[in-house]
Amino acid sequence: MTLVGWQQYAVDRADLPGAPFDLGIAATSFHWLPELRCLNRAAELLCPGGWWAMVWNVFGDPSRPDPFHEATRALLEDGPRSPSHGGRAGVPFALATGARLSAFGRCGAFRDISHEARPWTLELDADQTVALYATFSDMTARPADEQRQVLGQLRRIAEDEFGGRVTRNMITILYTARRC
Repeated sequence: MTLVGWQQYAVDRADLPGAPFDLGIAATSFHWLPELRCLNRAAELLCPGGWWAMVWNVFGDPSRPDPFHEATRALLEDGPRSPSHGGRAGVPFALATGARLSAFGRCGAFRDISHEARPWTLELDADQTVALYATFSDMTARPADEQRQVLGQLRRIAEDEFGGRVTRNMITILYTARRC
């Protein structure tokens, strides 16, 4: 059997039989969950030798300039922040590899723990930019009229300052581990 994805509300409440799963995946979601408790829960649900995977697409790559991010930073930082943005150090949750690997170690139920990060580029027109940003939890947490205003400003910046073509530097990062 395969377990694909978890909803935040379901992690501790899901009525799932223990240890029947060969694979569990958290796709761009694990930053919302109590990490150690949920790694322990994943281990309970996986068969011995089963695999656990966590994957994120991170917007921004600290090793490459990101002019659109810089142009919109002030607009977007004045609002709710997702836990994916990271703590005081400013390192996105997914890219804090030491912390993620440490959590696996504290759990103690996994072996063959690894991670891989791949940089890539996302190109969007102004409509695609607004549509994408409208899905971000940072945006959906705002009141509706504030969302419209901020998305309108994003569109204006994309069109006026970037000629309708936005390039975002991305990193996809994958963590995998095998249950002991």
